[in-house]
Amino acid sequence: MEIDWTLLTYLVVGIFALSGFSSGWWKEAVIALFLGFLVFLLQNPSTAQAVVNSINSLLALVPDSIILFFEEILGRNITLQIDATKSGTWLLILFLGILFATQIGRLALPPSYFLTSVGRIMGALLGGFNGFVVLGLAREYLDGRGLPGAGGETASAGVAGMSLAGESSFGPAASSLSIQTTNLPPFTILDSIVPWIIVGIGLLIFIAAVTSSVTMQTNSENMKKVTRRTPFGYRGR
Repeated sequence: MEIDWTLLTYLVVGIFALSGFSSGWWKEAVIALFLGFLVFLLQNPSTAQAVVNSINSLLALVPDSIILFFEEILGRNITLQIDATKSGTWLLILFLGILFATQIGRLALPPSYFLTSVGRIMGALLGGFNGFVVLGLAREYLDGRGLPGAGGETASAGVAGMSLAGESSFGPAASSLSIQTTNLPPFTILDSIVPWIIVGIGLLIFIAAVTSSVTMQTNSENMKKVTRRTPFGYRGR
């Protein structure tokens, strides 16, 4: 069975755009920040390995009694440690991270805020962008060339790990994957300065979301406090 990557791209981007249209750009800004962080980790395998080591350190704190309890229920041994060199590890992190970021985006704004037409359009555009990045991340995880231990090296060009060359600093991308995906584009999210553009967009949009949601007020006693305000693209009751 072969999967047309171009058709898959249209479907994923369309689904994320529709989700952004219905939920607004604020939620998509949180997801964009998380995706930008994952792209940064792809550019820096040593940092990615350190993040996984930190997660494993937290998992090691889980009491043995809890592990034994679930082992008895499932009837199999459970190892609460993840491998940074495995594609499945990062695909799981991608999936769970998007779910978590989505919930943060929904809970961060009061239910009394309603989306305007502009907010929906911005959400659709940002959602489509997020869908494109998600698919790019999935391709890189399945390819495995940017994962820790894969031997990829990031070229230096004045900025930490930034490569300004026209080719990917991780070598040529695979033209097909084990799932027999066809029509893969010749460029990826790791080519040239593309990853840093994605990281920058995610960070800037998240900062814009935060700054549009809070404001600093000064009272009669010249004391300052942070208060909530309706972000751009939303309206209150």
